[in-house]
Amino acid sequence: MKKPLLLIAVIAAAMCANAQGTWFATGTEALIAAGTEMNLGIANLKVIPSDAAGVIGKTDAGATAVTYNGINYENLAMIQGSTNGMYYAFLPSKSGTLDIAIKMGSGKKTFILEVKDEFYTNLPATVGDIAALTTNIPTADGITAQYFTTPSVYDTYNLTNGIWDGTVAMQSTGANVYLVASFPVTANKTYAVGCFGSKLMLRAATLTTTTNVSNISVPEFKIFPNPASGKFYMSVNRPTEIGIYSMTGQLVKQQLVASSKNYVNLSEIHSGVYFVKTMNNNSQTQKLIVR
Repeated sequence: MKKPLLLIAVIAAAMCANAQGTWFATGTEALIAAGTEMNLGIANLKVIPSDAAGVIGKTDAGATAVTYNGINYENLAMIQGSTNGMYYAFLPSKSGTLDIAIKMGSGKKTFILEVKDEFYTNLPATVGDIAALTTNIPTADGITAQYFTTPSVYDTYNLTNGIWDGTVAMQSTGANVYLVASFPVTANKTYAVGCFGSKLMLRAATLTTTTNVSNISVPEFKIFPNPASGKFYMSVNRPTEIGIYSMTGQLVKQQLVASSKNYVNLSEIHSGVYFVKTMNNNSQTQKLIVR
């Protein structure tokens, strides 16, 4: 007789994307000092430059058009500092994806790094304190693995994903390189984006956040194993179609659970590990072990 064991809930959250806005440099931005927030007008995103001499808006007549995710980043302007090795600190207050249009000299070592919480603990400063980051961290040799992790970055120049850890140049041809770098961001983390041996120029930015909507219109269900009968019972708050899937994703059984305490017969299911899933847009999943 098939015996269902204890089921472990593993809720699968549905996610939706929300564009928070796109900022383009105008070339007319006044001087912004290091550690001072740049007003990009993008909700849930702070940006602060590190350059001790400050950054300022400049026009860029030679700008190359770069289109990514339907946005044309040929804005013919940029924010630029005067110190080689400068970077920008990005602090999103919501998780999602950050796309930044940048310009850099050819063959320069560039980096996109997520700052570890321990960095602020050891300064000391509070987590997410961008002023502490831009004031206290040195450039170039000061970028070490001790305080940073490296997210996977997609860049439109190479059309590939890579790690921008500052040890290699992400590009090697052309007098100047224009590209969009896209990488995932986590809420209330800090991301340092910069360039060694040159000045990284910021042309535009887009933040797209993700929102957990798993609790919106999700049919609630609970499962009660009954090893003696070879069945399990489901308690649902409304009629719910469920599917039982193998570890490889194959649907092995589908059933409408019309009322509370309906049972699901496992007699035709082989021993193994399965997943019971409500078959709707905002689904929930629970793990089932059958012996």
